[in-house]
Amino acid sequence: MKISFNEIIKSNKRFAIPIILVFLVIIIYFICFGIKTSGYNKQVDLYNRSAKKYNTLSSKVAVYNLNGFYESVPELEHVKSGPLSIIKSRVNGNTIKKIKKDTLTLEELTDELKSKIEIANLLNCPEESWVIEKLKEIKEITEIKSVDLNNNPDGILGREGGYKACIYFELSEIDSKTVQGDNPVEKGTDGGGAVEIYENRKRAEERCSYLSEFDNTILYSGSYAAVGTMVIRTSYLLDKDAQLKITNEITKAMTKTK
Repeated sequence: MKISFNEIIKSNKRFAIPIILVFLVIIIYFICFGIKTSGYNKQVDLYNRSAKKYNTLSSKVAVYNLNGFYESVPELEHVKSGPLSIIKSRVNGNTIKKIKKDTLTLEELTDELKSKIEIANLLNCPEESWVIEKLKEIKEITEIKSVDLNNNPDGILGREGGYKACIYFELSEIDSKTVQGDNPVEKGTDGGGAVEIYENRKRAEERCSYLSEFDNTILYSGSYAAVGTMVIRTSYLLDKDAQLKITNEITKAMTKTK
């Protein structure tokens, strides 16, 4: 039985077309994989820029007392997008769908970092007037008064290493009549607490370190926490739960961005 040349070509065409289609599908898949990988790497760049800003800022302001904040966040590396890298990635279980999901996750993390940067900036040596407005939002605070040069009980307002501003406040939980003094500044932290504003994180942490020397002594004046470049203090007349509650309320008011 003789097979003509035309029949051989027709037979080969039947095999060639499916093979070509398979190769086209593979090529298209590789292209899509590469495009998604490139998109992921672009998002890595955006994330890393925000990570650098966050790490620089968190070295200047205390964020360790804020929920969801870290002292620093890691930067990420690019994913290789060459043909061999794509094959290796695919063999290891990576897919276009997974890359897309990872990119979306990274977008969310980038937005979250931007929000944290915005908050940290608010806490970086804020103006006295801004802190007063935030304290006014707290229903437990009944009266507020700032320290000035004529009423400067600690004697450290404007002094080298001292606070830039200090705002004392009274609390409804403490009977003001039982605390000596005619106003929140004269009553000191005993009447409720205070927010001390410093030029930088170092000064705020030094203040906390100084106050810690009086812990468990007769001179203990209450709780203290470094937040941004501030020290939030509460009265020793409050129990630990109440101290923590008012500190959290003040922090919450100061970290609202909307």
